[in-house]
Amino acid sequence: MARRGRKRKASIQGLTLLDVKKLYEELTNKERRRLPGLKKRQEGLARELAEVTAEIEAIEGFGPARAARGGRRGRPAKAAGRRKAGRPAKAAKAARAATRGPKRRRAARGGRGVTLREAIGGVLSGASEPMGPRQIEQALLGSKSFPDPPKTLLQQITATLGRNPEFKRIGRGQYKLRGRG
Repeated sequence: MARRGRKRKASIQGLTLLDVKKLYEELTNKERRRLPGLKKRQEGLARELAEVTAEIEAIEGFGPARAARGGRRGRPAKAAGRRKAGRPAKAAKAARAATRGPKRRRAARGGRGVTLREAIGGVLSGASEPMGPRQIEQALLGSKSFPDPPKTLLQQITATLGRNPEFKRIGRGQYKLRGRG
C-alpha cells in the first residue's frame, strides 16, 4: 500500500531502451543550450581576471613586460636551435667575430660626445630647484641633445640618476647635483 501525499520515485525498470535514449538526448540538449551562456560568462571572467592581474602587477611594480615572461626575473631565455648543429657556442661566436671585422666603438649620442650623464648634469646645473626624471626628460628633448631619442629614455635617465653619485636624491623622485645648495 502506498501512502497518499508522497510521490513515488521513477523506476528505471519500467523504461525501454528507446525511453532511456530519449531522456539522454533531452538532457544533452538542455546542457548544449546552456553552453553559449557559459562561454560568454567565461569570457567576461577572463577579462576581469586580466584586469585584476594587471592591477596587482602595477601595485607590485612588475609591469606587463615581466608578466609576458611568466613573472620570471632577468633576461628572457634564448630560443632553442639558434646555433648550427655540430658547432660549439665559442666556435660560432669566433666565426661571427671573424666575419664582422674590427670592433668599432659606438659614437656617443648624436656624435657630439655628450653622454647621458653629462647631459643630465647640464640640465640639473641650470635648474634652480630639484627636478624629477620626467622633467629632465622634457628638458633634454627640448635642448636638442638627443635628436633621435630612444623609446627608453625615461628609464635610462632614472637608472643614471640612481647609479651615479654626482646626483643626489633629495626626496621622492627629486634629484639635484651633489654639492649644489
